[in-house]
Amino acid sequence: MVYSQEVSLDVSKSKILYVLGDPFSFTGIVGHINILQVFDKEQARYVTPESLREPMNDFLVLYVFGTPDTKLSIMKGYMDGPKPIPGGISYSGRTEDDKMEWKMEFYITEGDDTSRLRTSIEFTYKSGALDKLLGRSPFQLAEHILTGHVLPYFKFYQRGSSVKMPDTLSWEEKERIEDELPVLATKIRDSISKIDNGAVIIVGKNLRAIISVRDKKPLNMKMIKGNQVISGNEVLARLILEQGRGILLAYNVDTDELLNIVAEKALREVSTTIAQKL
Repeated sequence: MVYSQEVSLDVSKSKILYVLGDPFSFTGIVGHINILQVFDKEQARYVTPESLREPMNDFLVLYVFGTPDTKLSIMKGYMDGPKPIPGGISYSGRTEDDKMEWKMEFYITEGDDTSRLRTSIEFTYKSGALDKLLGRSPFQLAEHILTGHVLPYFKFYQRGSSVKMPDTLSWEEKERIEDELPVLATKIRDSISKIDNGAVIIVGKNLRAIISVRDKKPLNMKMIKGNQVISGNEVLARLILEQGRGILLAYNVDTDELLNIVAEKALREVSTTIAQKL
């Protein structure tokens, strides 16, 4: 049986897709899935992240159920995703022995001021012993994942409790180019060489791409096109094939300034919390 619920969020569609489109972020939100290894297409096997060459959306994972106060049930298995679906993205997975399967679908629509997130979650047990082992029926587990993990995360995020960078943080624009998207893709490497730490951003009519840069080297790449989330080296390959015009922006950020701002913010919050307890 599928458990489904729809909520309104004061978060942009692109931000929701960005968060849920990152498998490491997704598993952190869900709370019961831990990524161990990623399937590498070039090596044709599962490897730990530091050995990746050409990652796929195929993961070797551990499923963990229970709490620190109860008995923990741990099962090895697999996860696929994110995969684009009409209006959103999906993930699916199973245990190594195929006794449990699951699927989660996230549909996002954007309004004037808010976004609507409709989540559909389904668990399937192929062994009657799993109800007792996991302490929940398939429907109850699906409900728990949504109401106990996914929605509280976005409500926490929606309340503005996440870290926000102040307006005083200075970004230096190093380059701005307007051209056809395939042409901009060929200029990314040169733009990266002009940045110590920061980001290269490409904006088109229906896409946004960001390449974070550290020490003049690309760190992470992600592109959102419609409801699709593309990451890794595939971003460059996709940009080459895109049509239409876009803008490339290269920004440099003073990391010392950034660290000072974060440190001062943390000090204020921690000091306030400690003072209340004294």
